[in-house]
Amino acid sequence: MSSGTNFTGGTSRCFYEWQKFLDCYTAKSTDDIKTCQLLAQDYDECLHHRKEKARAQRIAAEYERRAAKGEDVPAVEKRKLNITLEDASVLHP
Repeated sequence: MSSGTNFTGGTSRCFYEWQKFLDCYTAKSTDDIKTCQLLAQDYDECLHHRKEKARAQRIAAEYERRAAKGEDVPAVEKRKLNITLEDASVLHP
């Protein structure tokens, strides 16, 4: 675990998620560690953004599928598609 501070001296982005998990994990009232599992998942998502990246990839795949079928894709979605596909290629080169 890092110190909880960022480069500018403020609190790191996931520090509060870590504190919530740690409070649950170390509480005397916690009989089963599985009760803290959701908090652990929240902390992991904050660190790595796995669910967010997977969702962006699913959205990009759907836009790509629509464009390949020749379905009418609104201009706003086309712009999102270009941005999302670029981001997705960065995620999984």
